[in-house]
Amino acid sequence: MTEIIPAVLPESFEELSEKLGEAAHFARAAHIDVCDGMFVPRVSWPYGDTDDGHFISIQKEGEGLPFWEKLDFEAHLMVVHPEQLVPSWIRAGVARVIVQAEAVTNKEALIKVIGEMTELGIALKLETPLDAFMPFVGVAQTLHLMTIARIGYQGEEFQESAFEKVREAHRRFPDITISADGGVGVENASELIDAGASRLIVGSALFESENITKTYREIQEAANGVQ
Repeated sequence: MTEIIPAVLPESFEELSEKLGEAAHFARAAHIDVCDGMFVPRVSWPYGDTDDGHFISIQKEGEGLPFWEKLDFEAHLMVVHPEQLVPSWIRAGVARVIVQAEAVTNKEALIKVIGEMTELGIALKLETPLDAFMPFVGVAQTLHLMTIARIGYQGEEFQESAFEKVREAHRRFPDITISADGGVGVENASELIDAGASRLIVGSALFESENITKTYREIQEAANGVQ
C-alpha cells in the first residue's frame, strides 16, 4: 500500500510538537523538513535561533522527538554539507535521513556516517537530472523527487513536469523506492502513483485543511485507487 507521510516544516519545537501530535492520530510516520538558511534561504527548527535546547537533549536521549512512541521519523536535510549534520539526526532517532544530492560534497563521508542503522534517501530538485542519483545506486534505499520549483517552503505549487520525471525514475531505477514531495494532494496522488511513486510526502494539503484526518484518508484513497 502507498505510504502517505505527513510533512512538518517547523519554526519551533512547539510547532513541531503540535503538528506531530496531529499526525499521530492517523499516521505511523512523519517527515521533518530541516532548513539551515544556507542551502535554502529559510531557517527551520532546530537551526538558527529556533531551538531552546530540545535538540541537544534529544540527541543525548534526555528526551525524545515528540510522539516518538507513535511515530517513526525521517529527516529531510536541506542543508549544506549534510554529511556533517547527519550524525546528530541519527542520534535523535530518525529511521531515515534524506539529503539533497546537490549538497553532498563527500559521498564517502556520508556513507560512513549513515552506517547500517539508518536508511538513506537521496533528494533531487525538480531541475536536477536523474543522473545525479547514479553515484548513490546500491547505497540509497529511496530516491526522493521534489515536485515543486522552490524547495524549503510549504504551500508551493505542484509542477506538472514532475509526472514525467517520476515515470523516468521508475523506468531507470525500478528497484528503488520513489518518493514525491511538494504540492502533493488529492488531485495528483493517483497520477503520481501511476507514474511510479510509492511514497507521497504531504504538508500543506494536510495541515491547512479543515479536517486533517479526513483529508489524509482522501489522499490515501486516491493514491490507492479507491472510488
